[in-house]
Amino acid sequence: MNDRNDRGRPSATRHLSGRAAFPSMVRSACLILLLLIQLPATAPAKTLDTCFSPLGHCDQVLVSWINAAERTVDGAIYGLTDEAIAQAMIRAKERGVRVRLVHDRTQAAGKRDVTDELTSAGVNVHVQRGSGGGILHDKFLIIDKKYVITGSFNWTNNAAKKNDENFVVLDDDAPRFETEFERLWNETRKP
Repeated sequence: MNDRNDRGRPSATRHLSGRAAFPSMVRSACLILLLLIQLPATAPAKTLDTCFSPLGHCDQVLVSWINAAERTVDGAIYGLTDEAIAQAMIRAKERGVRVRLVHDRTQAAGKRDVTDELTSAGVNVHVQRGSGGGILHDKFLIIDKKYVITGSFNWTNNAAKKNDENFVVLDDDAPRFETEFERLWNETRKP
């Protein structure tokens, strides 16, 4: 068998009838079959939403996700000054959704922070330093233990109107984020 093309150069592929091609095809088919067997039977994960501020009105998009919550809203957040987001959390609590937040201690002490407003309305907010003694710089929200909103977007007026920030909404990582949320929740204290 000639492994050279019409220009005399080595051919990049062999004909299927060639001996070397058959074992390679079998190996490839076995590898594909092995990978298919190991894949979970669930649908592939999707990014359901993506938002970029300041042009994407990310605060409004986040509020719409909070408004859609039916059972639970669990979040860990660094900055929290956006009144519309706070009001969405309060409305969720009022309609029977369990709302829990973990919030950074240094940011909670800020003059525009809405933590007092949330706790006065009965929303459970724990305030803490970061696990290693620094800041709690997480920015994620879990809706109904199913959807995760995460990215650089702080829940602040500056994030919504001035800063270049972002978030994505995922439907595949909620259990991992919920585990992290519970770890944070259990090591914090109420303000």
